[in-house]
Amino acid sequence: MQKLPQWILSGFKRYFFLSFFFLFLLVPVLLQDQKKLNTHEAPWGIVSLEFAFTHSKAKAIKDSWAPCYDKKSRTLDCTTLSDIARYDIFIDYVFIIVYCFFLIVLLCRVSALTSAEKFLSPTLPAPPLKKHIVIMIGFVVLAGVCDYIENQFMYVYLENEPVNPLFFSLPAAIKMVLLYTVAGYLLFRLGHRILIFITDSGRKLGHILWNYRIVVVGLLVLFIILWIADQGQDLLLNLNTEWYG
Repeated sequence: MQKLPQWILSGFKRYFFLSFFFLFLLVPVLLQDQKKLNTHEAPWGIVSLEFAFTHSKAKAIKDSWAPCYDKKSRTLDCTTLSDIARYDIFIDYVFIIVYCFFLIVLLCRVSALTSAEKFLSPTLPAPPLKKHIVIMIGFVVLAGVCDYIENQFMYVYLENEPVNPLFFSLPAAIKMVLLYTVAGYLLFRLGHRILIFITDSGRKLGHILWNYRIVVVGLLVLFIILWIADQGQDLLLNLNTEWYG
């Protein structure tokens, strides 16, 4: 276990920003699919199916995903909401790897973090992991395994195979408890530094805006003139009515 923090902290910036970048790419995709899967029976998209627990509720959600996503389509081979849900599950497999790695990177950093250190500049060699950090890493790994089991059974269920909803709802519940525990711990440990970062960033932003106040005021005046001339309104109207797939 000692090799893990040494490996992570030796390339901490690379691993931190790389995993954060992939999270930044994947989360909007998953959220977009969530909106597509929102129905009366599944107001939270695929999350509603994850926590269905009962046959009746799970079946109602699955039946609500039977129609075509494009309501104008009348073909038999159209893309259904259930197809989108299965695609979402495939994306989630990648998401599991990314969020587990991201949380492990953060936990290894927090374990070695001192008040005198900068967050992005860990001191090497890395000290041994603290016992409670090892437990938290175990929680992350177990959450990833539960997420994988949940996805497996949900996919089979959406393929119209006989599956008890408890086989994916119980792992989903365990996963959420574990992830909330880890997230709460990280927030507790890093909350003070986050507040300092936000305060310093706000101060620097205010300083920049004040130094370039003439440019900022000029841009605001230009924006107001365009808005009054209806150019800005037409632009927003075109952006909101155009569909990009």
